Amino acid sequence: MPQLAIAREVCRTLSNPLTIALIEDLRPKRLTHKLTLQAAAHLGVQPARISELERGKLHDTALTNAYRQ
Repeated sequence: MPQLAIAREVCRTLSNPLTIALIEDLRPKRLTHKLTLQAAAHLGVQPARISELERGKLHDTALTNAYRQ
């Protein structure tokens, strides 16, 4: 039975892949504006979360979109 559950999950994942916001522009844009991570953390998150977002370690579409503004 576990094989069936795994097969079902694989099928679901392949049929409906996650969409992850692209992040390649985040760090260059911040550096162009001469902002530090601390200054960029004005969104109410820790600078470490901004760093994780820029490096692709954190996948948060809402934060990515807010950060682009």
